[in-house]
Amino acid sequence: MEKSEITIYDIAKELGISASTVSRALNNNASVSQKTRQEVADCAERLGYRNNPFAANLRKGTTNTIGVIVHRLDSLFISAFLSGAEKAAASRGYQLIIVQSFEDSNKEIANAKTMLEKRVDGLLVAVAKNSDSVAHFKPFNNFGIPLVFFDRIIPNLDCASFSIDNYSAACKVATHLAEQGCHDIVHATIESTSMVYRERERGFNETLDRLGIKHRTLLSRTSILSRVRIWPTH
Repeated sequence: MEKSEITIYDIAKELGISASTVSRALNNNASVSQKTRQEVADCAERLGYRNNPFAANLRKGTTNTIGVIVHRLDSLFISAFLSGAEKAAASRGYQLIIVQSFEDSNKEIANAKTMLEKRVDGLLVAVAKNSDSVAHFKPFNNFGIPLVFFDRIIPNLDCASFSIDNYSAACKVATHLAEQGCHDIVHATIESTSMVYRERERGFNETLDRLGIKHRTLLSRTSILSRVRIWPTH
């Protein structure tokens, strides 16, 4: 039979004191004598009491957690981002809850619902490649939960977002290849509604069109082509 969780009421009953006194003692409140605090601590250890900071935070209206939804954890960019985010969050007393959508918008919707149910204090999102709806994120705005999109963003949503200038970056890459003597260039990308890929393709095409260089775009349903190397043709 599974053993039930020990509560402050069990400790109070064991010691013959009120639950409020136990609570104050466990929080090292000076209004409780040192002798009682020690008795409560000893009893808590003997009974196997475990503090539940999540429940305590809920009573205060906060969970000290930040949700993060990403498309894939095996991305070098995402790994670097999460490393920095975790350090920043920990320095302010927060923990991250990290999930991935595996580039599936339905999984992303389920992840958003889970984060809402876990009552995260904020949510960071890098959307799936085929995510083109904001409906599953609107409840966060409705409840006043800070929502921030990064890397892959959804335009026209009333929340903060940040990303690199993918158009300008693609222009610079295309220009560099042209300067290296490339005259037949392939742009390997994936089929996606994401602005990241659309802006990269636009910058690539417009730059090479302007320079009069032959080019083509190779599309795939997967991200495998992102690993294709491009080299000068002679």
